[in-house]
Amino acid sequence: MPQLLNCDAEWTSETPNGKLGVVCRDSMGNFKGGCFRMLENVSSALVADALAVREAMTFAMSRGWHDIEIESDSNILV
Repeated sequence: MPQLLNCDAEWTSETPNGKLGVVCRDSMGNFKGGCFRMLENVSSALVADALAVREAMTFAMSRGWHDIEIESDSNILV
């Protein structure tokens, strides 16, 4: 069964900085881990969301997970 990774990012046009977060749950909904990171010099909300998806993939790879599903609110990326 796949690990489910939810990721999201925050960015505003007033500053080049943002934040991202990743939360992982197993197929039963049990929390398996997560991470949070500050972003610097981000040019758009789409770039911030792309960095969040990349962070989710990096998080999964660091745990040896190969069967994953990534969810994001960006319908352009996912």
